[in-house]
Amino acid sequence: MIFWDTNSLNRRDFLKTSFSGILSLPFVLESCNKTNSLNFTGKIVGEDVKLGHLFRDGKIIPPPTKPVGGLYSCIVVGGGCSGVAAGWRLNYAGVNDFLILEKGSQLGGTAQSGVGNGTEHSWGAHYIETPPPEANFLYPLYEDLGIILGYKDDGWPVVNSEFVVKEPEIHLYTGKEWTPHRYPYPLANKKDLNEFQRFRKKMYEFYHTRGDDGKSPFTLPIQATSTDNKYRKLDLITMKDYMLSERYNSSLLDWYVDVQCRDNFGTRYDEISAWVAVNYLSTNFSHFDPEEEKKHPSQVLSWAEGNQYLVKGMSKGFKEENIRLNAMVVDIRNEKDYSLVTYYQSKENRFYTHKAKSVIFALPKFLLPRIYKDMKDRIQYLSKFEYAPWIVANLYVKYPPNNKQLAWDNIYYRKLNDPYNWSLGYILANYQDNHLLNKMHDPTILTFYAPLLRTGIDNERKTLLNNDWNYWAELIVKDLSFMHPNITDLIERLDIYKWGHAMIRSKPGFVWGRERKEIAKPIKQIYMAHCDIGGLPIFEQAAYSGIQSAESVLSLLNKSFTKMIK
Repeated sequence: MIFWDTNSLNRRDFLKTSFSGILSLPFVLESCNKTNSLNFTGKIVGEDVKLGHLFRDGKIIPPPTKPVGGLYSCIVVGGGCSGVAAGWRLNYAGVNDFLILEKGSQLGGTAQSGVGNGTEHSWGAHYIETPPPEANFLYPLYEDLGIILGYKDDGWPVVNSEFVVKEPEIHLYTGKEWTPHRYPYPLANKKDLNEFQRFRKKMYEFYHTRGDDGKSPFTLPIQATSTDNKYRKLDLITMKDYMLSERYNSSLLDWYVDVQCRDNFGTRYDEISAWVAVNYLSTNFSHFDPEEEKKHPSQVLSWAEGNQYLVKGMSKGFKEENIRLNAMVVDIRNEKDYSLVTYYQSKENRFYTHKAKSVIFALPKFLLPRIYKDMKDRIQYLSKFEYAPWIVANLYVKYPPNNKQLAWDNIYYRKLNDPYNWSLGYILANYQDNHLLNKMHDPTILTFYAPLLRTGIDNERKTLLNNDWNYWAELIVKDLSFMHPNITDLIERLDIYKWGHAMIRSKPGFVWGRERKEIAKPIKQIYMAHCDIGGLPIFEQAAYSGIQSAESVLSLLNKSFTKMIK
């Protein structure tokens, strides 16, 4: 039985949120749309936003339910990359009485995937890079998945060339021509090129320097970086302010840095922490010296399904009883030696409560006070946690656009102040197919990406939620028509995923500030995971936080076992 707070609902709202209304929501999300101006159909897919918002607004009140089943060693709340990484580490250590609760119908969070037009495709995160030695906590996983085949004499990993993105990795449209570079070389004059070269050299120096503690100030995970304040103080200013302080003077360089920040962090260069931007950009130019590129190649790795490949790899050892999908957690309570976790199982229209010796909270932290009610001493720190809204679309096309050479990543250049400078272009989903050149006239999928940042994230999130398929489909087609004027002739279907809180935004002071550190602390036997407590919205950081929280659980279980046998 579901308890509804009918006092906060008028009759019309109550009818909308009746049992039958809830059970029909997936139908609503899957319904097709067609507009007079577009000659193809599509749908909005994804999570049940209405149900989550009803819970947010206090219109779903979980009833008191007695715990069912036994006592779990750990319940993982959230089945994104971080939560799955926690389960992987527990399973790897032989602790297999854990339970992952995931609101959606697929593990992975923003690393979800789908299938269509003869290829898998991503709904979000879609690549990783060669992991540096500081990220060796991922090496056992990557070895297991055949990503790392061995190591050089100095320990640098040798990655499987099958997964390395083939050249040309990128094609950039300048408005007149295509170039296989992320920087718009065809538009650059001598001054622009000199500034870009100076910037590249500076990033190279940053990556190869060492702090006063002997550690690299810029690497992954961030917990492995130097504590030297000479570098960490960059977290106090924006990347734009840093570039002004270095007297960089090139609009093309500004655009280049901005598009990288939007792509990887959902934040413009005039908003993002300079430390975060440098931490990413310095690795791009870590091989300013060609000889070093041969010694320590840093490569981009990707799969048709994106990082769902990694999620499948981490979860392949899980048993059926380790996972509950369509399970929205609504309450967590700490008792003396265990926790109670209550969730709503949408498929069954029922609430369940389970007991666990420990809990890993692997959801975005803005959800924490809604689910764990005793947050008075920490809720003040959540004001620094901001999340970027994104829109991702998968376009079913008759064949790849033929006004250019095939490439994996396809973007365009527009001036920073151009109101049409908003998307990140698209990925060719089946680009890694070894037989792609023989399929150039076969159906495929283009995966379109855009962080919504133009009018402020709160307003953009409302725009994302309140506008329908027609609105977004027309915007997406208009955007892609800049690169491919005849794109509408190719599209047969366009599906859209709305990500309201896709990734944490690392603005100045967040990564090394007090707020993130305070929220990252455990609450008794509840341990924190998710990339937001790591400060960077990338797989390596998400996996690190999940594995780190699992290590804390293993330590707790070991203490409990020791206490029990004494």
